[in-house]
Amino acid sequence: MTPLVTKVEAAQTLRVSPRVVLHLVRTRKLTAVKVGRAWRFDLRDVQAFIDAQRRARSAMPVVPVPQMREPLPLPRRRRFQ
Repeated sequence: MTPLVTKVEAAQTLRVSPRVVLHLVRTRKLTAVKVGRAWRFDLRDVQAFIDAQRRARSAMPVVPVPQMREPLPLPRRRRFQ
């Protein structure tokens, strides 16, 4: 059995805040077990989440960035005499 880690330890592994970890649980992107009031995470599930994110990122097509155009000149202010 793989040891379970706390919400804070899972957040440190993912390098995000504990609130983000809870958001991932609520959106069912990361599995967890609630023991009393505390959430516990299996390290294999955290690592599987990281691996899935890497696979999804590498499957994304590379889109060229459009070139920036020169900004339009600002209109001159008229001075009233």
